[in-house]
Amino acid sequence: MGYTLFKNANYNSYDFVSALELYSQYDTIKPKGLEVATYRKLFDLPQQPFKDDWLQGEDYSKYDYSLYKDALSEDSLSTHPVNSERVEYLKELFSELRLPGELSPQSKELKELDEVAYYAVVSNQFNMEQYGVAIYNCMLAIQKGNDTQYFYKWLGLNFEQIYLARKNYRLNKYLAQLVPSEQSESYQQFLSFMWNLSLKELEVIAKHYAD
Repeated sequence: MGYTLFKNANYNSYDFVSALELYSQYDTIKPKGLEVATYRKLFDLPQQPFKDDWLQGEDYSKYDYSLYKDALSEDSLSTHPVNSERVEYLKELFSELRLPGELSPQSKELKELDEVAYYAVVSNQFNMEQYGVAIYNCMLAIQKGNDTQYFYKWLGLNFEQIYLARKNYRLNKYLAQLVPSEQSESYQQFLSFMWNLSLKELEVIAKHYAD
C-alpha cells in the first residue's frame, strides 16, 4: 500500500526500493567485515609491536551460528518482515521494480546533509559514551579508506576513554561482554581483541593516536 501511494504521487518508483535497501544497510550496527589486516595496520606501532595473542578469543567452533539472530534494537528502523524481504516481495508484485532503475538526482543540500550525518556517527557515539562501538566504526571507516585523519582522531579520543575506564575498573560500562547468541563472529573477534589489551597497551594506543 505504501509503494502504491508513493508511485501514484508521481515519485520515482526506484527511490522507494532504494530507501528500503538503505534502511537495511544503515540500520542498527551490524559489525561484519572488519579484516585482521586492519588490526595489524592500526595497532602495529613503533613503540608497541602487534601481538598475535591480542586476536585470540574463545573457541567459536562450539557455537551453532545457525541459531544466531540479530539482537532487537529499540532504535531499529526495521519491523517484521525485515526490509530485505519487503524489497523482494515488492519486486514480485510490481514488474517495474525488477528492471534496472536510476535514483532521482540528489540535491546539493541533501549531499551536504548526507556527509554531515556520516561523520556525525562516531562523534554521537562518543557523546553517548558508546566508546567500544565508536572504535569499531572508526576502524571500519579507515579500512574503507574514508577521511582517515578524521577517524584517526576519534579513534584516539575513544581509546583514551577506554583506557581511563579500564584504569578505574569501569570498562564493563563502555565495552560489551562476549555474548555468542547475540553477536556476530566478527564482532566477537573485535571484543576479544579489546578485552585482551592490557592497561599499559591501551595507554600506548591511546597516546599514539592522541598525538
